[in-house]
Amino acid sequence: MSTQPPPPLDYAPPNDTPPHPAGRYLVWGLVIGSAFSAMTWIAGWDPLVKNGHGEMLFIVPGVKLAVAITLICLRGPTRRPARMFGFGILWSIAAGFLIFFGSCFGHLYGTI
Repeated sequence: MSTQPPPPLDYAPPNDTPPHPAGRYLVWGLVIGSAFSAMTWIAGWDPLVKNGHGEMLFIVPGVKLAVAITLICLRGPTRRPARMFGFGILWSIAAGFLIFFGSCFGHLYGTI
């Protein structure tokens, strides 16, 4: 009678499906949303703010919030990239506030 150790247990998941690169979509949402804010608050400062279009202060974050909520609410296994893109857009609202206040400071002191 030979005593052999039992075979090792394999707890690894099957390697037939590669992981989905959803983090890439989060970064793309953050970059695209921040670029939209930068174009609005830096390049469009004179036509928007100086000419009496102060409602853009609410429209830009509102549109980004509506797009983000719409994308985040999508369900299903194939919708994960769109949901992560929505979370990136949502995070870009915070980045947009920083861009806006930086643009305010720059225009106030004449550096932009």
